[in-house]
This record gives sequence, structure tokens and C-alpha cells, in this order.
Amino acid sequence: MDEMKKTLVIGTILIIILFIGSYLFAQGDSATKFYFKTDPAKPEFWQTTSKDFLQQFWRRSSTTDKGFNVLSRMEKILFAPNKAIENFSVHSVELRFNSSSHLIAVYINILNEGDFFPYKKSHEFNYKIASTKTLAELSVSRQKQQEDRQRERMLFPRLDKEFKKTYSTKQKAITRWLNTNYGRHTESFGKFSSDLGSERCQTWATKGTIFNLYSVKDTYISLELLPREKKSKSSRERTNLLKKKHSIKDNVEHLANGDVIIRNIPLVEQGHKGYCAVATVEMVLRYFVCEVSNTQLATLAGYSQGEPGAGLINALSKVVTGKAKLNFRTEPIFIARTARERINQGEPFIVWRYFDRIRDRQISSHSKAVARDATIPPMKITGKELVYFQKMKTGGTHASVVVGFNKQRDEFLLSESWNVYSTLKRFQRKELEATCHRVLIFHPTSPYILGQP
Repeated sequence: MDEMKKTLVIGTILIIILFIGSYLFAQGDSATKFYFKTDPAKPEFWQTTSKDFLQQFWRRSSTTDKGFNVLSRMEKILFAPNKAIENFSVHSVELRFNSSSHLIAVYINILNEGDFFPYKKSHEFNYKIASTKTLAELSVSRQKQQEDRQRERMLFPRLDKEFKKTYSTKQKAITRWLNTNYGRHTESFGKFSSDLGSERCQTWATKGTIFNLYSVKDTYISLELLPREKKSKSSRERTNLLKKKHSIKDNVEHLANGDVIIRNIPLVEQGHKGYCAVATVEMVLRYFVCEVSNTQLATLAGYSQGEPGAGLINALSKVVTGKAKLNFRTEPIFIARTARERINQGEPFIVWRYFDRIRDRQISSHSKAVARDATIPPMKITGKELVYFQKMKTGGTHASVVVGFNKQRDEFLLSESWNVYSTLKRFQRKELEATCHRVLIFHPTSPYILGQP
């Protein structure tokens, strides 16, 4: 018996070592190789249009009246061929274009905790409780959860050491490379330094581009590329800029099928990590022209190794009231009348609801069917569903952005931070009222005017 236990322990350790090796390989050597055709330090780099990028590398992730974003995952080598960082991989590269398809910003997610650590399988149990029909099935699920937790307790400390080592290596490599190619840099506190306490911003200024390298020790590294702005604008340019500004109510669109939808809300994909709350908040804040990443929000909220922290609401209060100049509050229940009023004012909000994967698939399938055929009736909510919703409250939660409604169908339309290219999900009012955990409300302090580049 002792020999069997010893064999099982050795086998488990070998599996973990193989998993770490294959995971780190996926983080590096298997990544796509990519170069910018023009040195990003040069002014002509910002004359680049979306047509200059090979379509197989990029997929469109968000489209608004202001322009659109394209995103590519796991890039191997950055910048022009003669200024490459060999064997240097990043998690993702996001390109932002204006409505004329000209490049206006580049955001490079070099490394962060949430994307480095794998999703914890032990969490799956929380999303299966409502759909578990018998005590025997529940017992099997609990046993599987315990086994997953045991493996995670052995795996994650090893990954934590590897992450800190990777952070140090990448931080030194990118700083050395930028110093070598673009001269000495200046250092300052980051955009959220007063809240994070330790966000470091290193800046390199070239003739055409500002490079901002943001980092928090052993947490994340990101690089922001922005065009170097002109020192002043002519009176004609200032007049044209003012003409382009509009009220948020201008984003509300009334469709022929009865849908009332807020347009121009940027889409953000959370990836495999449990960042639905901070990713949806990023969507709303970017709509209100407050540039903040879900990685920064996660750090503010005390997230660790991709796992949600307990300080989310306090972190949001600081960012929303301080940086975005919005009023922020939470409500414990979903009230349909006030929800419709917010949508009509062009104010998206977040509903944090109890979540079940089987129910989510049902709603996704129904929403796609309605998108193809608007005559399909709404989903029925019977006593059976209401009992199921109560059972869901013993499981996990998920955050979504409420972006529209259809009063005739008694539905609300939700945008997600995963599968961001899919159809808006259509929820019955009764379901949101029954499954709502909390509502996050963002309200302008005065009539809100959005600028458009």
C-alpha cells in the first residue's frame, strides 16, 4: 500500500512538472512571430492604416463611431526587423484606429498575473450546483473539486516562483532594449500611482512617439505607444474638435424590432481569467472616456494570480469618482423601471448576477435565434425556472454590462466580456430580478459630453 501511495505521489509530481513545462512553452516558443513594418518611433508610423496589417494576425475586437480596435494574442517578437528583441514574447497586442482607419494608439500587454496563471478548475463546482440533480452527482462533483484543489496547491506555488522570475527578466529586457534604441528615459508615477502605491511609469520620447512602460512589481508590465502630439492646435482645429463632441444620449438607438440599445460601448475580452467584474468596468469607463485597463483595476482591487480580490467596490469608488469624474453607487436589487431610464439616458450599468453555465448556454442559443428571426417569442419564466434561479444563488457569480432593453418583450440586453463577438444576450426581466446579486451604477455628475477624435 505504501508503495502504491509513493507511486501515486511521484506520478502526480511528474504530471505537474509536465504541465508547467507545456504551459510555459505555450507562453513563449509557440507564439506567433510579428514585426511592425515601420519603426514605431518615427512620425510616419502613425500614418499606418488597418490595411497595413495582415488579417491572419488580427481580429477586430471592438467597433464604435470613434473607430475600432484589433487584437492579436501571444506575439513572439516586437517592432521593426532591425530593432527586434529576440526570444521576447508578450501576451497580446491591441491596435486602435480612428474612424478613418488610421492608427492612433498601441497597447502591448507584456505580462500580467491574470493571463499567466491558468484558470482554477476547482471553481467549476460553483457553476454546477444549480444543474446537479441528485446527491450522488453532488458528491462526485465535490470529490472532483477536492482533487482539483490538491493539484492546484502543488502547482500554483511553482508557477508563482516562475512568474516572479519571468517578470524580472522581461522588465530588464524591455527597459534595456528601449534605452538602447530610443535613448535615456524619464521616470514618474503611473496614472494610478496614488491608488496602486507602486505603479512605475518609464517614458521614452522620440520624434514621432511617446513610449510609456507601466509596471507594478511582480504583478504586470504593459507598454503604451502614443503619437507625439503637436504643441498647439489652430483655431480651426479647435472649432472642428468642438463640433465632434456629443451628448451620451446621442448613443441611444431605437430599432424597428423594439430594441433600445446604447451604441459605442467598447468591448473588452477577459480571456480565461476570472476578470468579468473589472473587464466590464473597463468597458463602461472607456465609454465615458476614462482610459483604464482591467489589469490596473484588478491590482487596485487586490486580485492575486488571476483570482478576484475582496476590495473591488472600494477600488472602483476611487477610480470612478477620482479619474472618471462620475458618481458611483451599488444597489442590491434590479429595478426594471429605473434600468430603462438609465438606458434611455445613454448610461450603461453593470449587473452582477448569479450564474450557471447550462442556463447561460440556453440564453446564448435563444439570443442568437432571435437575432436571426425576430418573430421568435421571448423565453418563458415558469415556477420551475424560478426554483432553479434560487438554487443558482448557492453557486458562482458573473458580471455583465446592461446596454439595452425591449419593453414589448420584457427583455434586457446584456453585453459580455467573453465571446465579445457574439450576439447580445436577451434576459427576461423576471430572471434578472431573481438572479441579481448587485447592480453597479455609473452616473455623470453633470450633462456628459463625449469627445470624438
